[in-house]
Amino acid sequence: MKRTTLFALSSATALAAFIALSWPQTSTAEPKKPAANVPKAKKGSPETEVASQLDALVAAEWATQKLDASDLSDDSEFLRRATLDITGQIPTADDARAFLMNNDPDKRRKKIDELLESPLYAEHWAFTWSQRLLSGSKLLQVAGDRGGAYKQWFRESFASNKPYNKFVHEIVSAEGDSDSNGATAWLVSLQDAGEAGMAASASRNFLGVQIQCAQCHDSKVSDWKQPDFWGMAAFFVRTKVRRIIDPETKMPKGAFEIIDMPRGEVAIPETDPPKVVDPRFLEEKPIPRAGGTPRSKEFKNPKNPERTFIGGPADGVERRQDFAKWLTADDNKWFGKNAANWYWGHFLGAGFVEPLDDLDITNPPSNPAALDYLTADFKANGYDLKRMIRTICNTKAYQLSSKPSATNAKDDRYYSHGKLEHLTPDQTFYSLMAVTGLENSLARGMDRDRVEMLKARFLAGFVFLFGNDEGETGDAFNGTIPQALVYMNNPQIQAGLKVGPSTTLGKILQKYEAVDARLDEMYLSVLGRFPTDTEKKYFTSVINKYQNSKLIYEDVYWALVNSSEFQFNH
Repeated sequence: MKRTTLFALSSATALAAFIALSWPQTSTAEPKKPAANVPKAKKGSPETEVASQLDALVAAEWATQKLDASDLSDDSEFLRRATLDITGQIPTADDARAFLMNNDPDKRRKKIDELLESPLYAEHWAFTWSQRLLSGSKLLQVAGDRGGAYKQWFRESFASNKPYNKFVHEIVSAEGDSDSNGATAWLVSLQDAGEAGMAASASRNFLGVQIQCAQCHDSKVSDWKQPDFWGMAAFFVRTKVRRIIDPETKMPKGAFEIIDMPRGEVAIPETDPPKVVDPRFLEEKPIPRAGGTPRSKEFKNPKNPERTFIGGPADGVERRQDFAKWLTADDNKWFGKNAANWYWGHFLGAGFVEPLDDLDITNPPSNPAALDYLTADFKANGYDLKRMIRTICNTKAYQLSSKPSATNAKDDRYYSHGKLEHLTPDQTFYSLMAVTGLENSLARGMDRDRVEMLKARFLAGFVFLFGNDEGETGDAFNGTIPQALVYMNNPQIQAGLKVGPSTTLGKILQKYEAVDARLDEMYLSVLGRFPTDTEKKYFTSVINKYQNSKLIYEDVYWALVNSSEFQFNH
């Protein structure tokens, strides 16, 4: 451990433990009558009316399961949760103070609206979706700092509140080069996976269907057969991703282009003669192939020996465009439901269907009526993502405390208490940027472009360090002990937790002289709340014992940042 201060490390660790003990624990209250804690929702905006209906459906399930709902979250818990979920970072001290001191009974609804209009909303969701679709992909490895086009496309899509069906349609049907059309990123990232990988990713991410289980053989856990999988792959078999060659140097450029060939069929691997599969939408009959019987096998891809390409007459059919239309159509029974389930899961900690990408008849939702209602509202209102987020965040189910009651401590399916999750890598990064003031330090003597580039590199390092095990989705995250050690040993973080001219703690001590005021600002900056009377009394005595030394403030601040309350979304 490199940190040496007046206040011993063991004592600083004890401070973190004290904060953990101060954080209220599981309620021991006696069980109440089902749904007694859920107040009647008042009539307001259309979103609040939908939220009220969802709450009624969720509460009905509590009664069926004999679950007692936790109390509503307090204002600080709600503010921190909503700010992290919507914008990807913790609230500032000024925002926390203003919200906590505000007596407007409608302030939660207004805060949700404010967060959705923040530039941080688009930034956070651009990152979330790029991680979901592109995590670990060749695109990110190749593009590096050059990935401006796809980053800008994602940001602009969420900033403009592009309808979700249009957002997905543009991704799946994307054409052109990756430097001018950021929507091509998904296809570019799957270039080596070919039509099989494209079909599997489209089905999993946009339909919530694990069709890849039928790639090598008929699925043993669902009704999907090999022709179903390869019939979907047939929509992508003509799609090619090519490096753009510089006409002057004859060398490959960093950009790629998406083109669709006029011919090409797909065959089930290891069939002799090749068993050609016509394109087919899920649960529908094969689409007849135009132009007659395809010719014999043409080649095998050396990067994917099992991939078989079959030639055929040029029929002019734009299969991928047809697939994009079917995928995003109102009558597609999976598309809207998958989005509703995924967004509900993001905000509530678990989807109505878990895993989120497995909407199979053998995996029924925990609350079918609520999922159907949220889906219907989403589709009826033009696939409006901000509306759906606003609806979800206005539900009482979302706003319940994460502190379980005596009857619901083991509930992980029916939303009787709030979620308790590790901060994701990007939430961790941006929250640490805020509590350390690292961005202020970087900005000294650097232009904005240089600062943003360094932030992007730091963030990439966090994603790598806090990244997922192989095979997990890009938006999944589980904290580990080695990752927690970063808080203690990372030189940038350690420097940011000290008193300095550009650090958050340094600015707090410059602005306030009284111990009480300093403690209030430290707690608001890190935890989004005021210290309890017990905490304030304890830390005041510790600070006075060490004669108001800046080193003891550093230890207290370090303890706050290393507490579970900071490192979890609750």
